[in-house]
Amino acid sequence: GTAPVLSVYGAELFATSNRAARAGMAAAASALGASTGLLALPAMTSGARDFGRGLAFLAAGPALLAILLATRFPESAGTELEGG
Repeated sequence: GTAPVLSVYGAELFATSNRAARAGMAAAASALGASTGLLALPAMTSGARDFGRGLAFLAAGPALLAILLATRFPESAGTELEGG
């Protein structure tokens, strides 16, 4: 899944004071997305023997997320973390 990859951004994007709360929100969103996918696939393919279309549709979410990460998230290389 994408959760391990996204967890790296916690230290990069959020201040220490609210990092744990943001990590909890990300974990909850990850669990919600995973369970939604488990429920959506059978509903999308009810009676059909081909899961290909349903899986392709559900794969669009992570693909869009990868594009978002590559194009919109800030580059933090060479930037100092907050003081400590």
